[in-house]
Amino acid sequence: MTPKTPGRRVFLVAALFVAAFVLYGIFFYVSQQRILKSIIATKAESNQSYFKEKEAEEISRLNARAESICGTIAQLSAGQLENSQSFNLLKEGIAATLEPFMDYSEIAGIEVTDKDNRAYAAMWREGSAVRFRTNYALPGSFRAKYVGAVRKTATAEGKKQGTVTVYVDDHTISMAVARIKDEMQHSADAEMLTLRGHFNGKLIPQAAVLLFGIVFIVVSSRMVGKSYVLIEKQRRELEVFNRQLERRVEERTRELAEQFGKVSALNVGMQVEIKEREKAERKYRAIFENATEGIFQSSPTGEIISANLALARILGYASPEELRAVSANLFSQICTDAGQRQEALAGIQKNGFISQFESAGTRKDGASIWISISARLVTDAAGSTLFYEGTLRDVTRRRLAEAERQELQTRLVGISRQAGMAEVATGVLHNVGNVLNSVNVSTAVVSERIQQSRLPRLTQVADLIVSHKADLGDFLTNDERGRKVPQFLVDLSRHLSGETQAILDEMRTMSGHVDHIKQIVSTQQNYAGVSCVLETLDLRDQIDDALKIHAAVLEASDVQVVREYGEVPDVEGDRHKVLQIMVNLVSNAKHAMAGRSTKVLTVKTFVADDGAVKAVVQDTGCGIAPENLARIFSYGFTTKADGHGFGLHSSILASKDIKAELKVHSDGVGHGASFSLEFPAAKTAAEDGGVARHAVLV
Repeated sequence: MTPKTPGRRVFLVAALFVAAFVLYGIFFYVSQQRILKSIIATKAESNQSYFKEKEAEEISRLNARAESICGTIAQLSAGQLENSQSFNLLKEGIAATLEPFMDYSEIAGIEVTDKDNRAYAAMWREGSAVRFRTNYALPGSFRAKYVGAVRKTATAEGKKQGTVTVYVDDHTISMAVARIKDEMQHSADAEMLTLRGHFNGKLIPQAAVLLFGIVFIVVSSRMVGKSYVLIEKQRRELEVFNRQLERRVEERTRELAEQFGKVSALNVGMQVEIKEREKAERKYRAIFENATEGIFQSSPTGEIISANLALARILGYASPEELRAVSANLFSQICTDAGQRQEALAGIQKNGFISQFESAGTRKDGASIWISISARLVTDAAGSTLFYEGTLRDVTRRRLAEAERQELQTRLVGISRQAGMAEVATGVLHNVGNVLNSVNVSTAVVSERIQQSRLPRLTQVADLIVSHKADLGDFLTNDERGRKVPQFLVDLSRHLSGETQAILDEMRTMSGHVDHIKQIVSTQQNYAGVSCVLETLDLRDQIDDALKIHAAVLEASDVQVVREYGEVPDVEGDRHKVLQIMVNLVSNAKHAMAGRSTKVLTVKTFVADDGAVKAVVQDTGCGIAPENLARIFSYGFTTKADGHGFGLHSSILASKDIKAELKVHSDGVGHGASFSLEFPAAKTAAEDGGVARHAVLV
């Protein structure tokens, strides 16, 4: 290949490009002219259609205007016609009504007739002057000249008073339409001229671009032709270098492949380790964020390094970030007593940790709380303190409960005494009934002995002796009946002595019963008096106290106690009455499970769907028959052989006193029973009228 051959090829390509540019210029000019002619023809057709529409709109508008004018004249003329015909007024008065409407150039004349279609008045245009005549109808030549006429009937109060005819000047309308048409044609011609100038104006830049392109191609072809030889030479050199580079790349690729295998194996091991660490980190993070206990890290001086959400909430903050931003020293907040705080820090420094150290702290709002802290000391290799870390729990409720239990323990002795007194009172009532029954039996025995006494026979003997007092000696010695009288008197005296002794014994027994009743009544009077204290209670504490009272008996009876306490709000009630109810329910459950192979006593607290707070005592005892469910709370009703039917009755009365509801459920005999004490949903301060509730003595 000679050096000139590439130059010829470049020149040939350049010539082809020049020819293509010229052909493109010719094609562009011809296509632009065709498009221009097509646009002009379409625009002209569109303008014609538009002219016709505007002409029709203008004629319609003028006719509508004439129609409106005619209606207005008819309305204004109605009253004039009515008055003129009724009172023979001058007809020239209608000229004032018609004259303003002659100012419209399209109105040629107005003709008015009365209700009998007789000529009433007319006003028409002659040149530039306006004529008016009464009792005059426009001549036929006038009517023929102005064919566009509008006629309206003039009515007043619903009655025809005449007719108004308005003659429209068609020439004026035609001139207006022609004027609009000329204006629109002028606008269309100007638009066409602008469009031609726009299309023709594009030809000059296109021609300049074509010329510049041709010059550029010619100059570039010469430069490219010269450069092509140099490029071809460099291409051959580049091919040689490329082959050498490929050999070097292959060698380097083999080396990298060996190294990549080693790196891949190392990478797999690192990925496994990373996944394990990520898994452990997620697990730790989940535990850290979702823990119910507060978790913290702090510097040796008390600044918070990290804290979880539970810790922030325990201290009254919305988030750990807010806690770190507001709390300058964690130690001073979780342990307000400086001496106790120094003691705790000294214990950590000495032993390396503290466990369940309880101290008084403060929340964000200033409220005091009790906190249980477990923490340890973290040091570096040299033994220097790095930070403290640990957990803390809010034990305020437990501490308050312990204080309350301490107080309750003292009161529990009195309550137990009162409960025993109530039990004694129940026994007293039962004993009084038994004593009264004994008195009744003794009375019946005395009455029966008196009725069966032989005293009436003594009267008969006395009457017999009186009847024989004259011959009493002979009667007692010789008469058969008289001889029996002495022995009869001896036997009768002995029998009466025994009857008298028996009656005296019964009377002494009755006297003892009466004294017993007096003693019982005197004892009962010492227990008189009832009080009810309304206060805020935790049902779980009341249930625990009832279980403590029965703890020894339950344990001796091998009863398994299961507590299923749900989170419930405090309720309002009398502490003693709630405890009395719970004691009775636990006692009944214990008795119901006597002799059963399975003895499980389950106590529950939860909030029902309707917001009521419930305490449930459920047993696996003998159950309750369906027919007894409705009578279970009735006074005196009991299914126990030694029962008195007072416990459940007193419990339901106590539940009514504290505005609660006591319910029972059983699936039948052998399926156990469940008693529930239900407190209504607590009202908010707004519902209570904004008045806080306090303990009330009633």
